[in-house]
Amino acid sequence: MHPMHPVVDFSEGDVALSPNGKIIGIASRTGVRLHDAVSGKLLNMVDVYFAHSISFSPDGQQIAFSYQNSIQILDLESDEIIGQYEADSPCFSVTYSPVSKEIAFYSGAQLKIWNFITGKSWVLEDSKHAHHCRLQGVVESDDIQYTPDGKYLLTIPNKTCSTGVTAKLFDIRMKALVKHYDISEYSFFGMHPNGDELVILSSDNKLLLKDFKTLAQKRAIQLSGSYEALEYIPGTNKVLVTNLGQYSNAPVFIVDLLTEEIRRKPSLKATKMLVLNSGKVLTNRLDVYDMNSGESEAFLKTDVYDVERVFFSEDFKKFIIRPRGKDIRLIDDGFNHLVTFPASFYKSYDAVAMPANKDFTVTCAASDVYFWNNATGEVMKKYSGLLEAYYRKEISKDGQFLFQFDRGGEGFSCFSLTDGAELFSHQPASYQMGGNYSGAFSPDNEYFIFGRRCSYDCDARVEPSETEQKLAVGIWSLSFHNQIRQFPTPHPEGIIQNIEFSPDGNYIFTDSNNEPLIYMWDLMGTALKHFEGWISSLSYDGQFLVAFNNIGADFSTIVYDVRTGKKVQSIPVGGRAFVTRDNRHLISVRASRLEVWELSTGLLKFTYYLAGTSDWVALTPEGDYDGTPDGLKEIHYSDGFRVYPLNWENDKHYKPGLIQNILKL
Repeated sequence: MHPMHPVVDFSEGDVALSPNGKIIGIASRTGVRLHDAVSGKLLNMVDVYFAHSISFSPDGQQIAFSYQNSIQILDLESDEIIGQYEADSPCFSVTYSPVSKEIAFYSGAQLKIWNFITGKSWVLEDSKHAHHCRLQGVVESDDIQYTPDGKYLLTIPNKTCSTGVTAKLFDIRMKALVKHYDISEYSFFGMHPNGDELVILSSDNKLLLKDFKTLAQKRAIQLSGSYEALEYIPGTNKVLVTNLGQYSNAPVFIVDLLTEEIRRKPSLKATKMLVLNSGKVLTNRLDVYDMNSGESEAFLKTDVYDVERVFFSEDFKKFIIRPRGKDIRLIDDGFNHLVTFPASFYKSYDAVAMPANKDFTVTCAASDVYFWNNATGEVMKKYSGLLEAYYRKEISKDGQFLFQFDRGGEGFSCFSLTDGAELFSHQPASYQMGGNYSGAFSPDNEYFIFGRRCSYDCDARVEPSETEQKLAVGIWSLSFHNQIRQFPTPHPEGIIQNIEFSPDGNYIFTDSNNEPLIYMWDLMGTALKHFEGWISSLSYDGQFLVAFNNIGADFSTIVYDVRTGKKVQSIPVGGRAFVTRDNRHLISVRASRLEVWELSTGLLKFTYYLAGTSDWVALTPEGDYDGTPDGLKEIHYSDGFRVYPLNWENDKHYKPGLIQNILKL
């Protein structure tokens, strides 16, 4: 029995419903989570990084999920991994056979079958192209459907990202392709749960039922409007028909496939959905939509689903947490909540800075700059309309200057935040440089460095030659308002996505969007060292470089000693991470939580969960916990599929002062 917090991120993953309709399985970047379908309570979790897909076994006793380049099978009764398959490429669309001990899935360009009893696998088809893609941060993949008797396998290209227009039917016993279906004119194509019919949304706005084998048309139901999403309502002969979209509501229709009756329901907004029963739909917004009333309620009680960024103060004694769409909160280095800045998310998403020994925080978003009182959380001062809305912004750590630049273009400006005055700007008449994509202030504010796409003299007015089309670093003097140095880098074609000054101002670190390699430079442009991964952060004293890596199956955070270039620690999670001021701990940002690891041992010490605008819960791997009273209301004990409420006042695992004892503050 272990305390559970309902952390999850559904937006980038896959979701499945158990055969009895009681458990929801979610595979996402936060791992695999099993939730009670009614209460939303977390029942179990597999804490892996970026799980791609999930499928329940026909008897509901197991789940199979893909994680990086592997497929793992979890026995739900024993809570043990009982099978594992290692592939050469990431695996998607994991699907149990309804009658045998086999799983179908995509791996890279291949459609494969794995018998998890014998351990054997085979390739049904090698299509020479990947069966998945990433669109707006969401992973999509081609679909796999078994017939109920398990004899045939139907593969369907994903309309949003696949170039394929042919669905294919495979004979499992013969391991052979037996039929093609041209679906170029269909917005939806799938198999009816009875296995005897195909259900199709046609380009002429009809819902068609066709015989699975002969394609003879059995029924055509005319719809008012064009739709591309269809979900079966369990235990009925009805389907839900709608459109999926991130920004707009779409009408919902319930269509009876037997009587042809069509009923309109209130509009729905979602990019993914799962019909839970005859009246409820789970969306990837983690809302449960009621098809009768059109009302939505949160599936989970917590309203913090994702920590987008963490910003450390100039002296590393405080940090800002910015959850997605929520107010930012100021925390000290002992994880004590200091203040929440009201209505602050849309005033802080471009840049944040916290000067040392000052009583304010500076943020900016779009064209405005805000100064917040660190004691009250209120806005002290605001510069309205100062900036270009779509430019990228960087604020100096001491809060004195702001640099904005046109990501993908040449335009940039520098401002004094003391009085809001523009110090200088560079606005060429045409796009010639190839773009400034990243930037950073030197610690003394003498220089600003750019990470670019190509080597180019900003003051010239000529197109760069082919030999100059390289990634480059540009150094601008903030005192003399001109570029004083630029140099090419050996990074491959692409952009410098991260660039940083060392805390002493003597070195520059760069990485590329196309290569997991960090270079360390002196200010003359001489490469001194290189490190594997992408830049995450530098420690307060510059001793450590923190990098994150996701090469193949290796998702990790690596800490390097900058002086020696050697790896001093690695933890098995990727993403942004920071070394604490005393160099004893590593803070890793993961979905709706922060994880604190001991730097010397690489052991996880505690996890810090957010709730509401100011509440929190801390949990250790051993099950000890602490938190605010309202934060503690969100966690519960779980034992298999049984859930018990938390009586924290009389619980031996409740440890007031837990974080301070671990950090030895």
